[in-house]
Amino acid sequence: MKRKSLKSTLLGAAICGAIALVGTPVAHATPVITITLQEAGYANYVTQSPAPGGPYYNGSFGTFTINKIGSSGDLLPADNFSTNSINTSTSAGGTLYLYASETGITSPTGIQSFLSGFTLNQPSGALSSVTETTYYDASNALNGMATQLGTATFLGLSSGIQNSAPVAINLSSTNPYSITEVFKIIADGKGSDNATITMQVPEPGSLVLMGTGLLGLAAIMRRKRRRA
Repeated sequence: MKRKSLKSTLLGAAICGAIALVGTPVAHATPVITITLQEAGYANYVTQSPAPGGPYYNGSFGTFTINKIGSSGDLLPADNFSTNSINTSTSAGGTLYLYASETGITSPTGIQSFLSGFTLNQPSGALSSVTETTYYDASNALNGMATQLGTATFLGLSSGIQNSAPVAINLSSTNPYSITEVFKIIADGKGSDNATITMQVPEPGSLVLMGTGLLGLAAIMRRKRRRA
């Protein structure tokens, strides 16, 4: 089944933060992918590249060491937008924010249902919490957080998978918009983790099939109740 998707993976460390890095509206003929790193007491690091290729970063930032962070892809059919951070860790503790934002998106349009999935694997050390959040912004703002699509918080060394309920958005056919995934990691000391955000916009046909299946299940349950 074809899917239009927006997928963000943070392997190592990263996660959602409600820090207001919302920029001014921007407009691009071609979608642009931007990675922003932020930690209190340090100047923000920003890198960007036109989609579907994307920017990457490796090295030290603030109190963290990042093997590699890279973003690529777009929302076109048979493609996805993904961000990978490999082996991100801290030896002193701190709070790291990673913003992966794609601006200038013009497709898909119309009413679409966004599905967000959040995963945390291999948390270690003095990890306090990891939060992952997804956003849509009709004004096409860089790191725009106008409409929250989903969020999940993993506490301590807990790991797992969480999925948000579908969120329907009427995407403009005349003005570009932006999608942003925010990763936040809080560590009280030395620690690391692997985290993943996945955003998908299923084809309308798949949602129809899902709705038909739920109606069928409801009918079966009603029949069972009557027999009882």
